[in-house]
Amino acid sequence: MKLGLWTLACTALIASSSAWAADGTAQVQGQSYSKSRAQVVQELEQAREQGLISVAAHGYPKVPQGPAKTRAQVVQELQEAQQAGLLDFADDEYPVLPAGSAHKTRQQVVQELEQARKQGRLLSVAP
Repeated sequence: MKLGLWTLACTALIASSSAWAADGTAQVQGQSYSKSRAQVVQELEQAREQGLISVAAHGYPKVPQGPAKTRAQVVQELQEAQQAGLLDFADDEYPVLPAGSAHKTRQQVVQELEQARKQGRLLSVAP
């Protein structure tokens, strides 16, 4: 009995889906739209020309560009960024320290370690 109902339901679904696809229109929010393949292709080409769609063969989409900078302007911006420490050339580099920051010598660090050890602030550290 269940097999008969299941077969009937599948047959009804297949028959109704082919009936919906037969007219060639799409119902979207109560409105019918019907475009030919040529119209869709034309709209696609217009979108590509306007830079709205990226084309795999051509890489990134076109971005509208403003006035171009001169080489001198680009070099000046690069030098300013380098002086400000904004450029990172590799993931494993430390950031540039600002000038005048306090640095400790190795001897100072070793002395602080010995003091901490004598005061009992360290559990166990082998030299």
